Amino acid sequence: PIHPARYPSAKAEDRLRARRVRARQKTVEVVRFVQMTTQLATEERALQAFDTVVSSLVCRVTPGEAKDMLSQLPSELRERWLDLPAGPNLHVTRATLLDALAQRLMVDSTRADAIARAVGLALTALLTDGELDDLVELLPRDPADEVDARSVVRLQLLGGGDDLDALEPEL
Repeated sequence: PIHPARYPSAKAEDRLRARRVRARQKTVEVVRFVQMTTQLATEERALQAFDTVVSSLVCRVTPGEAKDMLSQLPSELRERWLDLPAGPNLHVTRATLLDALAQRLMVDSTRADAIARAVGLALTALLTDGELDDLVELLPRDPADEVDARSVVRLQLLGGGDDLDALEPEL
């Protein structure tokens, strides 16, 4: 039998539009959450900080783990990390991350460290416990520091513990 050509229905277009709106809203929520956590002055600067940290993580871990981590982040943001070089790149360290943040945001090293810790804290809220555990397994670890996955993420690659006192709101 011959089937008529299928054209996108109005319902299909409505579903696609609704999906795009939800994706945009999720991105805005995450960027605002990162902005609140980092105390950066604008959403653009918060997105730059988030992008720098996630880019470093994507390059540092295996491609499979990077894919798993990215799958839990907003789809609108995911595309920016898909073309990064596949890891694990062992040259990506906390120091290189802090240098990249300081350069991109034009802040000093103390502020870069505080921002990295705040983005790390935000990531612990955005990723599942299982994904954090998997991610932590691939990051440098200090054997003397056996703490939970969230703390390891902050302490090892992202720096510092729960003390975010160095975070002063940007004016």
